[in-house]
Amino acid sequence: MTAVSTIAMWFADNTGFIEISWLGWQIETSLSIFALIILITFFAVYVIFKFTHNIFLLPLKLKKSFINRNKKKAEMALEEGLLASVYGDSQKMIRSYALSKKYLKQSPLLLLLKLQNGLIKKNEVDCFNTFKKMLDFPASSPIAIRGLVSLATKNSDKELFSNILNSAKLKKVSLNYFIDEAFNFCMKNDSWEVLKNFSSNEKKKDYRNMKTFLSFIDFKLAEKNFNKGNLNEASYTLKKIISNKVLLPPVVDMYFKLNLKSSRRNLKKILKDYWKFFPNENILDLILNYFKELNILEKVKLLTEVLHGHDNLYFKYLMLGKIKAKAKIWGDSKKDLLKSIEIFPNKKAFLTLISIEEETSYNKKKIEDWLMLSKNCQEKLWMCQSCMSLHEKWNINCKNCNSLFSLVHQSLGNPIKIDSSIISSKNFLKIANV
Repeated sequence: MTAVSTIAMWFADNTGFIEISWLGWQIETSLSIFALIILITFFAVYVIFKFTHNIFLLPLKLKKSFINRNKKKAEMALEEGLLASVYGDSQKMIRSYALSKKYLKQSPLLLLLKLQNGLIKKNEVDCFNTFKKMLDFPASSPIAIRGLVSLATKNSDKELFSNILNSAKLKKVSLNYFIDEAFNFCMKNDSWEVLKNFSSNEKKKDYRNMKTFLSFIDFKLAEKNFNKGNLNEASYTLKKIISNKVLLPPVVDMYFKLNLKSSRRNLKKILKDYWKFFPNENILDLILNYFKELNILEKVKLLTEVLHGHDNLYFKYLMLGKIKAKAKIWGDSKKDLLKSIEIFPNKKAFLTLISIEEETSYNKKKIEDWLMLSKNCQEKLWMCQSCMSLHEKWNINCKNCNSLFSLVHQSLGNPIKIDSSIISSKNFLKIANV
């Protein structure tokens, strides 16, 4: 305001004239009037320019408005489509993708919805191409790797599997993101060497979490050498696995087959560690089959020493009862078998009691009662923590949902954790099967 007042006062004190001559015309006016005319002219030109500009830009603004509105609708459709894929509304998902793809640029979320669309329509070619595009985005590359490995498994394509692992290495996608799919491929196509080469870096980055799975890969390679007759190589690999305290049933079983010349003390230590880290019923068979220099009473003593701890496990007393029955220590055998049934009713204990009764007092009433009770026992005792399916024997993966290290014995109130944190989690966004 001070500046405006100062200028106004200056014009009032200096009222000079301005004379303009142009083509014979002369115009005279005061300086203040001339300044006012210039100001009015400037504003008039600005208003006219602004109005004309808005008139010309009106179609572009209307077009942009339509684009923004359609983009918002497409973004909403993208959200609804992804949610519909989770709760299983395939028709809504397909409609949502048809709308969103018209107005949205290629992005990880749009590609994910496109993938769902292709999987629902069972268009394998479209799925493959979508997976390849998803590899270009760091956020979606783990999903792409998993999907491509699943396709490779379905088609038994070893070259594709190898290429995928190379892409995973370049894009630094951890094996943790597609471990189940990689395992299934190798089980089907016996390609453990390829997975071994890829996973060599995983051991350095996160040894604790990957130790069990990497050791299992070594076991499969040892098994291959064993089948080919390369016993020394197989034995060396198994010793390395055992030294890492990875004591899984198939690993221990093959170790005993290959290392019968090891000292009894060493084999006994391995069994003790095995019972400590992964208690399993096959310990009884290992002692009966691979300690042939011992008589049956010595085997009873060995088993008793090995089965130290885990007093809440029914099969501890089942194994003691069975081996004592073989040694004809009938009284102690019955006590152990009844203790096993008290903890967890099981068919093997009842049948062993029946065989003892048949060899001793032969009480028909007891035999009939035990036989009736045995029929009500659950035979499939291993349960998958992921899909809740039941299995007769432990395996590294669930045959129903392919989850790794998910089988636990139903008799375990608090399942004993294997030294691995790669138990498969299925809490992923639901993606249709390839």
